[in-house]
Parts: sequence; C-alpha cells; structure tokens
Amino acid sequence: MRKRLAAALFSAALTASIPSDAAALSIIALSPQSAENLASVGARDEITAVDSATRDIGVRPDLPAVSFAGQASLEEIAARKPDLIVADKTFFPALSESLQKLTGFGIKIHLADLKSLDDLPGELITLGRLTGHEEQAEKQSEEFRKRLGEVRERYRTEKKIGTVFLVGSRPLIAATGGSYLSGMLGDCGARNILSDLPGSYSAVNTEEVIRRRPELVIDTSPEQDEKFRKMLSENGSRYLFIGWDPDIIQITVKSADGLSRLCRKIAEASAKGR
Repeated sequence: MRKRLAAALFSAALTASIPSDAAALSIIALSPQSAENLASVGARDEITAVDSATRDIGVRPDLPAVSFAGQASLEEIAARKPDLIVADKTFFPALSESLQKLTGFGIKIHLADLKSLDDLPGELITLGRLTGHEEQAEKQSEEFRKRLGEVRERYRTEKKIGTVFLVGSRPLIAATGGSYLSGMLGDCGARNILSDLPGSYSAVNTEEVIRRRPELVIDTSPEQDEKFRKMLSENGSRYLFIGWDPDIIQITVKSADGLSRLCRKIAEASAKGR
C-alpha cells in the first residue's frame, strides 16, 4: 500500500514538473491580425508581446509593444526569448524577411500569407497546431467557413458595379488586383476597376480615378479631400465612406461579419444610384 502510494505521489510530482507545451509557450504577435487569429484559436494567454496597433483593438492591451507598422528591433525581440513569433508576410514583407535571422536563436517563425478570406481556415489550423490548440482551431475554422458561405450566397449576383476601394487619402492609396479586398468586392457584387494595376495596393492620382469613371468609390479615410469628393459627384460616381473597419481591413474570424457589413453598404449605395 505504501509503495503504491509513494509511486503515485512520485508520478504526480514528475508530471507536475513537466509543463505542457501550450502553457510554456511565449508568443510574440507582430500584427493586429496575427494577435486576433492567435486569440481566436485559444492562444490569447500565451501572447507576451504585440504590435503597437494591436492594443487599439482590445487584444491584450496590457502587453508591451515591440513593433510599429512593420518596424521592429530584432535585438529586443530576441531578448524576450519567445518560443514562437507570428507575423504577416502580406502586410509587412520586409519585416517578415528580416525575422528569419532569429531562427538561429532557436525561435520558431510563422509567417502568415493570407491572400484571400479562403486562406483563413488553413491558417487557423496551422496556428492551432503550433500552439497546441488544435481542437479550438478546428472549431473556429469550420464556423468561419460556414459563415463565409452564408454571406457569399446572400449577396451573390451576376451584375458587378465598377468600384474603387481607397485605403489611404494623402496620397490616395487604392486596393489593386493583388489585394484580398478585390475578392471581397467580388463577393459583394462589385468589381475592382483598378485590378489591372500591379501589386496589392498602389498610389493613384485623382485624375486616374476620375478617368476610370467608377460607379462607386469606397473610402476608409475620414480625411478625404472635399474637392476630390466633389469631382467624383460631378463625374457621376457615388461615394461611400465606411471608416477603418478592422474586420474588413484585416483577415480574421470576424471578417465574415465584416464582409456582410461591406456587402450591405454596397447594396444600399447601389440602390440609391438607381
């Protein structure tokens, strides 16, 4: 009896002395999108440092910021000795490339490369595997697929209105063919008329936008020039201000709801122009 009790106590002590992988993880999320997606798969408490913009969206506002808009000190990051760094290759390609230097310190680097909403379920599964939250990741992935399908079916239409999607005002920055925003426009019955321009985003001038004669101009910036807006109106283009909605501007599990809001606003703006 005593021997069995002693063996049981020894086994329990040994098990307690070995931390689980998930509990032991220290993760640095170098973009708001990365932090959101880590939190959604259940790894919120393992995040130990974030990008400065992440604190503005409510994901771990208590944590220190180690990067700002794609700029970060590799020395400061290495000094924190994280087990895993998650960054966005799509948003910050230069930072993503420089992070590879940290692999020599035994730090795992995961670079998310989300080019469309359809890439998110796979990304969630990967994050779940990396953090030991596979079950939660599977659940979130399936729920997102279902919700995304419902939104797309609801707003499916053959007619596509010519649209420009602006994400910056000074200078004008527009989503182009390589941006996932073009795909979101397509889901909402719109067509990005700047999809022929290279890359994901491009600086454009007002004359170019006017020359393309968009039916609709979507804008996220509250500082848009009134003269430009007047020119659009005189050109017969409708103007739709949607503000900086993180559920539209980044790809997370909330993006299906963001897509729904975008589609509804586009449908309403389109109806006003008839």
